[in-house]
Amino acid sequence: MQPIDTATLYKTFLSFVESGDEAAARAYLTEHFVEFPEEVQEKLTLVFFKDALHHRALAAKEIAQMQQQGM
Repeated sequence: MQPIDTATLYKTFLSFVESGDEAAARAYLTEHFVEFPEEVQEKLTLVFFKDALHHRALAAKEIAQMQQQGM
């Protein structure tokens, strides 16, 4: 598998974003993560971490609300 240049990576990612397919955009970033420059990898890692943390907080809040309603 030949490495993809950064401009091509970005253009392909942008096409997913413009199509509105967030799942495909995320999958593309994940599949090609190591092909991005290290600086971009660091930023992507932070974004993925923040997103996961946010989803976990929302889930915890929903669980707390269900438990409160059940009492």
